[in-house]
Amino acid sequence: MKIKFKDKKMQNSLDEKDFYNTLWNYFSLHANQRVQVFNFFIIIECFLIGGFFTVSQLASENKFYKIVICCLVVLFSFIFFLLDIRTKNIIKIVEKSIIQVEEKYKDKIGKENMIFSCEQEFTKLDRTKSLFKKLLSYSNIFLIIFFLFIVLGIICIILTVFPNIFKILR
Repeated sequence: MKIKFKDKKMQNSLDEKDFYNTLWNYFSLHANQRVQVFNFFIIIECFLIGGFFTVSQLASENKFYKIVICCLVVLFSFIFFLLDIRTKNIIKIVEKSIIQVEEKYKDKIGKENMIFSCEQEFTKLDRTKSLFKKLLSYSNIFLIIFFLFIVLGIICIILTVFPNIFKILR
């Protein structure tokens, strides 16, 4: 089946299979990129936290370096959070396009074989069952991890600037 273009010159240049392959490749690229970027984020944060503890063990007078490391933890968490939002939105756009292509074939191949359509329906249905299942998604888990690193960085900044804060609070 050929895709109908408004521009007659493009009419013979792209068939539906090519279009679907382009969508799939775009989806695959960004889905893999999302996981790889998250893995890179975890590695960077682990190095920063390791650096924080190393600097902490060397001497207690290294407040400046500890604060810089903690600020980097917060900064990288925020930057990678924004990158994740961008990549997630790109993936959602492509998923919608793939679902539209699947709609054309659900009668021929069977609705149960439409991976993206079935996954979307399953996710909607599954998330109505419990609060835990609502939270169970890459986006929400990534968000929780980004948030935890931001909070960890802020707590470490506070404890570095005010090392006697627990004595003050008593």
